[in-house]
Amino acid sequence: MAPTSSTASPTSRDPPTVIGKAAVLIVEGGDGGKLEKVTFAGNTGKVELIKQGYPDGPIAVTVVGTTASVCEGQLSAMMRRPGSSAPAPEPKPFKATAVEVGKP
Repeated sequence: MAPTSSTASPTSRDPPTVIGKAAVLIVEGGDGGKLEKVTFAGNTGKVELIKQGYPDGPIAVTVVGTTASVCEGQLSAMMRRPGSSAPAPEPKPFKATAVEVGKP
């Protein structure tokens, strides 16, 4: 996916993971879950999709060296409404996926 430009306007309450001097990594749960890198220049940011496909809902990202670890939280199971008639999802292991993000 080609990088896109947008005006930087953070809406998440979670602090982003800083990578290098002018970039952050963020995870989002929409569209099947994705990891993105936002590189800032002044008041604008260039968004680059690094990886998409976290079906259990990415909740956090951290970086060690040149590798990011994306944790999935199974939020749909934890946010199930009490008394819901929908069947409870099957329990499964939590996942952390390693993704190469390159040199900061």
